[in-house]
Amino acid sequence: MSSSSEILQRIRIARLQFCHNDLCPFSQNLHLNVDYDHVELSNTKAPAISYTWGEFDREKVKIGHDISGRVVEMELGKEWDVQETIMRLAMLCIENGEEHGSEHAGVWIDQLCIRQTDEAEIRATLASIPTIYRSLEVVILMPGGLCGCLREARAKIIASPEIRRVFQARNSSALFADKAGNPRDQDYIAAIVSSRKILDCVNAYGACTYFDRIWTRQELLYSHDVRVVRTRDDEMACASSPADAGHLSSFVDKLYHRLLKTNPPHVAFTEVRNASMDVWTKVEESLLDFGSPRTRLKFGCDHGVLTRLDFLLGERLKKLIPRGVDAPVQIGLLQFLTQIALLGRSTRKTTKARDYVTSVWVDCPGYVLPANYKKMCLPSLLADGIRQLESKHGISVEVSCLAGFFGFNSIGSALWRPMTYLGRRKIEGVSDVYRTVLSATPLPITPSGEIPLRLTPLPRTAFSQLAVEYSKSFSNSPITKVVEELGSIIRNWVPWCADRIASRVGEYITLSLTSGVHNDPRIPFLYKLYGMWMSDQRRNALSYAGFSNTEVRTWNGWENFDHYSVVYSLIATVLGLDVRDCQNCGLKLMVVPGHCIGFTTPVLKSEAGREEAITVSITHFSGILKEVHRITKPYWVTLEAVKVADQPVPRYRATGIWVPQDKLSLQVGAYVDQNDYDALLE
Repeated sequence: MSSSSEILQRIRIARLQFCHNDLCPFSQNLHLNVDYDHVELSNTKAPAISYTWGEFDREKVKIGHDISGRVVEMELGKEWDVQETIMRLAMLCIENGEEHGSEHAGVWIDQLCIRQTDEAEIRATLASIPTIYRSLEVVILMPGGLCGCLREARAKIIASPEIRRVFQARNSSALFADKAGNPRDQDYIAAIVSSRKILDCVNAYGACTYFDRIWTRQELLYSHDVRVVRTRDDEMACASSPADAGHLSSFVDKLYHRLLKTNPPHVAFTEVRNASMDVWTKVEESLLDFGSPRTRLKFGCDHGVLTRLDFLLGERLKKLIPRGVDAPVQIGLLQFLTQIALLGRSTRKTTKARDYVTSVWVDCPGYVLPANYKKMCLPSLLADGIRQLESKHGISVEVSCLAGFFGFNSIGSALWRPMTYLGRRKIEGVSDVYRTVLSATPLPITPSGEIPLRLTPLPRTAFSQLAVEYSKSFSNSPITKVVEELGSIIRNWVPWCADRIASRVGEYITLSLTSGVHNDPRIPFLYKLYGMWMSDQRRNALSYAGFSNTEVRTWNGWENFDHYSVVYSLIATVLGLDVRDCQNCGLKLMVVPGHCIGFTTPVLKSEAGREEAITVSITHFSGILKEVHRITKPYWVTLEAVKVADQPVPRYRATGIWVPQDKLSLQVGAYVDQNDYDALLE
């Protein structure tokens, strides 16, 4: 959804044929003869190839030559068997030509169809990636092959008369039929796909890095019509122990031998098995909007399992509710903001840091990739995207990394200014870039960059006026009181904030296992807090059962536990902030007993600062994107702000933020209101 002037109307496709010249000087082995053609994007039926370049020892490999005899190369990892890859790419072109006509006997694949020496073409193609993948059928190409585990599981499932009956309907009246699903059917399906045979076999799911990379995530997001194709045709043998190491699929084999360098065989194989099983979960997260011909009319609990099976076994899937190319800008903005919020919880990675921006922001309506983007660092490239969003649409993104925290003195103290902090961070994944995004709700700003506010009637009490510093509030409190008070606050958190407690626990467990330090008190302490959120009457009681074995039976001996540093670090993690940045900026951990917890700048420590403070809700407002805002069902994201001027209207600067909540019993001092504002947050 980039600027229309940037979108390609014609694309370059590669026609890949086997070279049949017995005397070809290139090679006597199987290789390709590559021809190119420019076609109308709206008319071609050539598929787009979505794939990862490779994880293991990536290098340029020769796959053939063009019609002039020039060598054609691709950069691929060792998990890609070159001969298998050549065979599969050529067969895709041949089969597509047989189905749709010889003029469609080609593919669009980035390494062959984007001329790397033409910067203008590269920029135009990157801007057109969403349109290319929305317009073409998409083949997800994966290295290696599968064993028969999933095929046998699917055959057993659909052979059941009850399951067959559920998925026979093809008319629209059945769209929401059996939404809850039959519990017995669900149990039957779950028992098959979680059988010991499948869980033990590392060749069952066809593990690879497709679901670990950011570009492939975006390509699948843009796609409307997808199917998986693997480079191997034959069915592989199952592999369930180190004794089967000679039968491993290509990616699994490379991973296993990498792990063998530092682990004994049984440990390495267990790690490989875990990586294989992770594919099932990653597929589920990636296919929420897709359905196969058998399942696309069903939204029940059984739908997801069968869709995943169909996907992994190469059935064609279609997006249930396609993202329209010509969707209204407001809808496009909401879709974009929703995706960057989700990326804050993603583990995807990319090789080049700038791709954390280029792969994502090309889907923002009106975004234009800077001409010098290759010379820009990640923070400056991201800052450019934010500035374009603000200047072209009059909205910004709700984030926890308030520019005012990091000494930003210009207008925009509550806005996202990555140049103030991101350059100091080590970027290891996409969540490091987007984890500070708090909501998909668009935040309106004025042409000069302020957030327009509508003050609530007097008297107003800022949260900071009720707050106390954490270190003082609990300085002499027994640990039982600390846990009780924190639990009363955490119960109000939105789910994704609470989930970050569990993630923090996972980090401590991993650290404990790798360091050999046992009985880390941070683990049961945080588990207890997470369990209090889970056991709240609004949650599913069964969900808490998994934490019963972490229950703290006694708090004896906890007198010297440094819960302040643990909670300070936890709140930084929940808000997506770096704890060292928070400490270096002097942010204070503040608590409103029974209500909320968050960070404020030192200015709010003084009584004068608190008297001039107000609490602002930036997720509850009117006057912009009313229909979009209505369907986002916003939770409470609240900021603290201090008055800095009175004329011509009161002006405030952001000085604090509270952990987002799904309910709030305190009265805020201002809401965002674009049309009828009487104050500004600068």
